This record gives sequence, C-alpha cells and structure tokens, in this order.
Amino acid sequence: MGKREGNLPVVRAVLLGDEEAVTAANCSGYGRRLRRRELELGIEGMVVVNLGKNGGGRERQKPPQFDGLGEPSKAETWIRTIERIFDFMECTDKERLACVTFQLTGPTDFWWDTKLRTMNPERREALTWEIFKEEVYNKYVPMSYRRAKVVEFHTLKQGNMTVTEYDRALCEITRYAPELVDTDEKMAEKFRAGLKHEIRVAVASRRGLSYSEILACALDVEEALPKEMTVANTTPVPLQQHNF
Repeated sequence: MGKREGNLPVVRAVLLGDEEAVTAANCSGYGRRLRRRELELGIEGMVVVNLGKNGGGRERQKPPQFDGLGEPSKAETWIRTIERIFDFMECTDKERLACVTFQLTGPTDFWWDTKLRTMNPERREALTWEIFKEEVYNKYVPMSYRRAKVVEFHTLKQGNMTVTEYDRALCEITRYAPELVDTDEKMAEKFRAGLKHEIRVAVASRRGLSYSEILACALDVEEALPKEMTVANTTPVPLQQHNF
C-alpha cells in the first residue's frame, strides 16, 4: 500500500475530529472499521479546515440540506456543494446515495421516496450518483430554465457592468453552454466579443491572448478610460425637451 493510500484514512479521521476513528485507523484491520465510522458520521460530521496564517483550526459545519423550495439555482448550488464534499471524502456511488438522503428534507424527502417506489426496477437497481443528479435536475432545474440560461449566455454583453462584474457573470453562465467554451481560447473570444465598444476596440489588436491575459488587458483599459466616459456609459442620458 502506498504512502498516500495508507495515510488517507488517518487524515480523514483527523479532519473529522473523531478520536475513536483515529484510534481505529491505527489498529490492525482499521480500513473497514474506519469507513463504517466515517459513514456513521456521514456528511453531518464534515469538517471545514481553515488554513489560516497560524495553521488555522477545525470547526464542524453541517452541509446544506435541500427542501426543493426556491429558485432552480438553489438546487444547482446544493448539488455542487454536496458533490465537493463527496469528492473530498472519496465516496463511492453507493455511499453517496446512502448519505445524500439525509440531506433531503420536507418536499424533496417525500419526492425521492415516491420516486424510488415508482421507478422502473431495472433503473432503480442500476441507480448511480449521476442518475440521481439527473433526477434532481429534471425535477428542480426545469429544461425551460436551462434553455433560458443558454439564451442568456449567447446574449451576454458587458453593457453597464464593470469588467470585473462582466467576468463574474460570464464565468457563472458558462455552465449552461460548456461545449461552446470548452477551451481557454473560446473563453477568451467570448469575453472579448462581449466587451463594451471602447474596451473591445482597445484590445482588438491583442490576438492570441489567454483568458486571464485579455481580462487583465481589459481591466487596464478600463482603468485608463476617462472617468467622465465611464459615467456617461453607466448613467442614463435624460431626453431633451424642445419647445416649438
């Protein structure tokens, strides 16, 4: 067994702050005992490690539960958060499916229970984490919402946003059209095309730049723009009235 593989259970136990699991990890045959203890603690005992200047400390933090209420983005955020935890704990599909049910509350708890009872037996038998995510998305992130986000991606322009705000908006919306920005070059071109006119013109001659480079260039141009020009682009111009 390699060094990393051999130490990983101990590291997990330390991060979970569980002395019993640490002891088990250092005993003969610790693997099965530790993993069982790990799953008993589950994601409820997940620890966020704060790597501060002085080494930081550990504090317990319960991952968010999901009740299915609110905007579709709430479901997306929940899936991303819970998946990061499972990845960190190196959970198998079986473990993910067992643990995630504890994070479903209220309407989603009843929905998933009903879904399992009415699901095709073959599909239920072959259930994976990816299938679970697909079911959640089909229920709580409707296709109409996703299509609207794709349109938003295509029409996204800097407009009255600062370069920094535009960068954030673009990075957030790309998940709805990943195949269109699956390389750094495509991201850079999409970003360039949506810049406001005076910034886009200034960076037009800078071809072959990476996304981070064109972002830095756009920020420099924005900083160099006359303040009155920035105000003029972000403040509505009142209509002039003429008396005849």
